[in-house]
Amino acid sequence: AAAVYYPNPSARTFGDIDFIVPKEQFDYTLSVLRRNSFVEKKDHDSQRHVCFMKDCVTFELHRYFSSENAELEQHIISGLQRVERRSVNTVEISMLPTLENGMVLLEHIKGHLKSGMGLRQVIDWMMYVRAELDDAFWESVFKKEAEKADLLVLAKTATKMCQRHLGLDSSVTWCIDADESLCDELMDYLLSSGNFGRKYGHDNQVMTVATDIQRIGLFRKLQKSGMVNWKAYRKHRWLKPFCWIYQIFRYLKQWFRSRKNIDLFKDRRLAAQRAAMLERLEIH
Repeated sequence: AAAVYYPNPSARTFGDIDFIVPKEQFDYTLSVLRRNSFVEKKDHDSQRHVCFMKDCVTFELHRYFSSENAELEQHIISGLQRVERRSVNTVEISMLPTLENGMVLLEHIKGHLKSGMGLRQVIDWMMYVRAELDDAFWESVFKKEAEKADLLVLAKTATKMCQRHLGLDSSVTWCIDADESLCDELMDYLLSSGNFGRKYGHDNQVMTVATDIQRIGLFRKLQKSGMVNWKAYRKHRWLKPFCWIYQIFRYLKQWFRSRKNIDLFKDRRLAAQRAAMLERLEIH
């Protein structure tokens, strides 16, 4: 669904396969996968998706796309009722409509900004802009929806960054008023902490946690993470007041498991810089 916008779809690097179905079809889809030799990863604990392996490829069946952006989630639910068929080389695939797919690609950058933005997410967005998001489509449709989903500043900044540093055509003018210093800061961040869209290890998990603490505070971070990670809370909602305590012990366990030295002062300084950049991008 990202490769369709590339001049040569085969040039788009491949990771795992994320897919989503209408909520009422989730359980049925699980049964179809299990009947067809998809092996569920029992050690994979996530409220967001169920993880399977087949032929050495990871498949993630999502319950939802975004737990934080309700506006975007409504777009996806709506888009699932209007799925389009598009060709990637000689293969036809089902995918979200143009607007919704663009919003997903933009939100994908936003999500990775908190843990390390990869070049792949940026190039996906740049290819989408090049193929679909001209000034007319921006003004008539995309601008309003990006604003409602709190993605307007990120859309303009990422696009102008691509024009300044990655060769995107200057015929797109809707991003002309983006802050150039913020574009350059975003590019510096990509070069210093990004990869090509692959998963990160322990060091970047530490940075993500540190950044979130800078943004929302220690207690809220502990509580939110505990609510996501604690299996017992999912079954017994009365445990909610204790989620932050569970998360403290989870972090301590992860800390002692890590054999790497963690420079807390450096992490705190970098986290503060990242939090300031996210604030300028109006990412909350």
